[in-house]
Formats: sequence, structure tokens, C-alpha cells
Amino acid sequence: ILLSPLHLLTHITFLFTFIIAPVWEQLGAKMKTTQPSLTVAKIDLTANDVDITGANVEGFPTILFYPRGQKYKPVLYSGARDLQSFESFLVSKLKSHSFMNTEL
Repeated sequence: ILLSPLHLLTHITFLFTFIIAPVWEQLGAKMKTTQPSLTVAKIDLTANDVDITGANVEGFPTILFYPRGQKYKPVLYSGARDLQSFESFLVSKLKSHSFMNTEL
């Protein structure tokens, strides 16, 4: 099935708004209490002029982890789109970059 750009955009918007966004909000709330120095954010690259040098954005939604001090070396997330998978990914990256609050 070939989708027109409008149908594709509608599908992507639906996917994020109804499936990923609620999980993303839960992740942000959880990380705020356990890892207050971590920022969980979302950026609409179709509506914002953002320097994404170093990011390999091939589709939407693209999920990237930016280690502190490594603005141009993001780590691409390619796992499942659920709270446990997002959290496991973040915890592993925080541990490997020594930014983790040890009081989890």
C-alpha cells in the first residue's frame, strides 16, 4: 500500500500522539524523580529549526539519547516503544556515562 505524504504524516502523528506520547510522559515523570539531572524531551523537527548534526534521522519518531557534553554524538534508540524498554535503555546509558543517581 502506498501512502500519500498526508496519509503518512497522519499515521506518524497518530502513532506518536496515541501510543508513544503517553509512555513518554510517564518516562519523563519517573526519570524526574529518580534521575533529576536527566531531561526527557520531545522536539517536533517538522515545526522547529533544530541543529541535529550527528543525528541520523531517517524517520519519525526518532528517539535519541544525548550524553552530557556530547551534543554531536547522540545514541540512537531502536528498542520497543514501552516504558520498561525506554527506562532500561536510559539506565544503561546513564550507567555507561557515569551520570546515574545511584539511589534508584
